[in-house]
Amino acid sequence: MAITLFVASILGITSMVFYKTIITKEWRNKVPNESEHWRGFIFYHNPNDPRYFLPKRTGLGWTINLAHPGAIVMLILIAVAVVSFAMVFLTGT
Repeated sequence: MAITLFVASILGITSMVFYKTIITKEWRNKVPNESEHWRGFIFYHNPNDPRYFLPKRTGLGWTINLAHPGAIVMLILIAVAVVSFAMVFLTGT
């Protein structure tokens, strides 16, 4: 029961932050020279960009601004939630 509440709270917090940082078309040009902050076409690292999430450079989906401290914390929380969720199902407890 506690694990379920933990996972639900992590997902709730993640969805609230994601909702607050949804990127619209007007955000596209918010950061000048955005292309120089991409590493290997999939990693975005810009400490001056306040966004947690931003649209991927190509294709569908979102990526995380790895320079934002809040995004790093959120990434760790998501990883902990996934690992704990997997442990519950694999161990059956």
